[in-house]
Amino acid sequence: MEPKLTDWSALHLDLLVEIAKGISIVEDFMAFRGVCISWRSAATKDKFVPRWPRAPLLMLADKPERNLNCVEREFYSLSKGKICMRFTLPEAKGKRCMEVGFGWLLTVKDTSGEINLLNPFSHQQIHLPGLQTIPEYKIYTWVDPFYYFITLATLSHNPSKTSNFTLLATQCGGKFLGLWRPGDAAWTRIQTYDDTLFEHVNYYKGKFFAISYRGEFWVLDDDSPTARILFSMDRRLLSSYRQLYLVESSFGKLLLILRVENAIPNAPLNDIIGKYYCTTAFKVYRVDTTIPDYEEISSLEGDAIFVGFNDAISISRVEAETNGIKNNCIYFTDDHWAAFSALGGGGKDTGIYNVEDRSVEHIHNDLSLICPSMWIPLGN
Repeated sequence: MEPKLTDWSALHLDLLVEIAKGISIVEDFMAFRGVCISWRSAATKDKFVPRWPRAPLLMLADKPERNLNCVEREFYSLSKGKICMRFTLPEAKGKRCMEVGFGWLLTVKDTSGEINLLNPFSHQQIHLPGLQTIPEYKIYTWVDPFYYFITLATLSHNPSKTSNFTLLATQCGGKFLGLWRPGDAAWTRIQTYDDTLFEHVNYYKGKFFAISYRGEFWVLDDDSPTARILFSMDRRLLSSYRQLYLVESSFGKLLLILRVENAIPNAPLNDIIGKYYCTTAFKVYRVDTTIPDYEEISSLEGDAIFVGFNDAISISRVEAETNGIKNNCIYFTDDHWAAFSALGGGGKDTGIYNVEDRSVEHIHNDLSLICPSMWIPLGN
């Protein structure tokens, strides 16, 4: 007589809820939800998400060479040291993606100009005005629409929780700022200087902030079509940076992070495009938006910070230690878009920078011309 197999899907709902309550690792929770419909109904995110640590997963680069029809994406867990999830994400196939806050992605399709907000775990999509609605789209016909017309973006609030949110994006290689709110048929252009190039944007304490390549710190006043300069940094401090990031620390402080990049030793003399680049250091400044002022700091006070293309995420010392992540470190992925085509894709400049001892540990990563690896937070 064959042994009777247990029907795990028939477990009582109350028992499943109690089991789910004991799960503290996000990756395990997602695996629990993936067992069957009854387990998923017991582990509803609204009950457990507030308890999750905010350590992000690394969504690995797409692999179009594996299968042209492949829509599977892989997620790497730093706490587990391995790929923890694989699932299909057809909504992102062949599209450029960027994480814009709360785990949401902005996807851009170059062939059609389609732009969407995408929640990679619920597959919820929110349609935005396409690239064709940006005034310069029909003028700058020689540029690559995949990378040029939407360069950075950030959300004010979580679209999973409210429809009262705003998306701020940098457009046309960072020359302009554009706002979008649900219901808008087109982007709202924010007035700034014509010669400004924006390096990063973020939402902090109820306002959007942007930093330019010249160190100009811009703020957008509520419901205003204009932005103003709050202060300007000493340009001598910006002489060697390649990328700037704005991130809120776990202590509620706004940090400005400078990514320093140099050519790899023994690089060919004709390396005029920076093909042999690598990140060598970071500098961190604490910004006070009330004075306003800024000062360089030499410690993250236990935080761990994650940066990359459009990414800027921080977690506390406790959250880092719970997830096996090094505190006082900056985890970085490759965001040097200008060199991607020369390298067969972006992804080579990935690693960990220790703010206190200034050491760099470089990590191999897969290359991708379309969607390199990026950090995806889950606990928001």
